Amino acid sequence: MKEKEHQSVEWKQAWRDEYLKWICGYANAYGGTIYIGTDDAHGNIVRIDNGIERFEEALADTKNSLENAEKQFETAKQEIEKPFAKEEELRAKTARLDELNILLNMDKKENEIVGGEPDEGEAVGGRKEKSYER
Repeated sequence: MKEKEHQSVEWKQAWRDEYLKWICGYANAYGGTIYIGTDDAHGNIVRIDNGIERFEEALADTKNSLENAEKQFETAKQEIEKPFAKEEELRAKTARLDELNILLNMDKKENEIVGGEPDEGEAVGGRKEKSYER
């Protein structure tokens, strides 16, 4: 009689990459076993012919995925060659942002130099005294 599935035993008909998550889970817990090539319900060994039949389907899926990735790669290469449509607008707004940052930083430097004391609402630097109770 086959050992039933439980927290640390799994029975799977065929390998799938998603089982890597199970392996990581077992590694992070108390360990476990995944039996590949057996039926979930009865523990019957899956015939090798069934596995071979699935190879053709998996190969077709993989070829299709590769074809899609190659098309996306070619499209991306074409897109990267195009000029950025809003480059001039970006340049103008970046320059304006730099101007505003300079103005804002000037204001902070003036407060530090002119006043020796902080303005109202500004945090005072330094250590606070801590009181401990028993």
